[in-house]
Amino acid sequence: VRSMAAVAVRRIAPRGHCGAVEALCGCVKDSDPTVQRAAVESLCHVAERGHERTTMVLAKRLSGGDALMRRSAAKALGHVATQGNERCITLLRKTLQDSEAQVRVAALESLPLILGTEATAQLLSEVAASLEDPDEAVRQTTVKTLGLMVVHGQGNDAAAAAVEAICVRLEHRFWWVARSALKALGLVATKGDPR
Repeated sequence: VRSMAAVAVRRIAPRGHCGAVEALCGCVKDSDPTVQRAAVESLCHVAERGHERTTMVLAKRLSGGDALMRRSAAKALGHVATQGNERCITLLRKTLQDSEAQVRVAALESLPLILGTEATAQLLSEVAASLEDPDEAVRQTTVKTLGLMVVHGQGNDAAAAAVEAICVRLEHRFWWVARSALKALGLVATKGDPR
């Protein structure tokens, strides 16, 4: 019943409704993991981007709980954290190493949403490493994420860093890594790029 109430709040409360956001933040601490997940998923729809308490609640859930909770928190963080929030970007970077593929996918999807203009060469390199992930969904999401990050990146420097990180994987010993790298290269490289 409590999890259904959290879902109902998402459907009836307008975005930014303080009472609804506070109630959902409280539900994230519920003893039932189903209620916790429903509250986190509802926060994604009710809390306004940049709401500090919600961002802190979601950030804490990235490292705790089951895989479904971590996935929900990573996804919601992309919709709630302020663009350029260094703490959240750092947490999502760490989440790229999560033991569960669904959590890594959610982190990859959320990174471009909160980056702003922070797509540095280091971050692009870390994301490109996910092209080697054994999970196909992670590799496919990495391709899309790299394309989005270059768009949000620091001009030609971001594109050059992404192309370099991707090219390293074109001759990988596993064909599926090289295939993912080739797809990513098609999104980020400019026509006539000599690399």
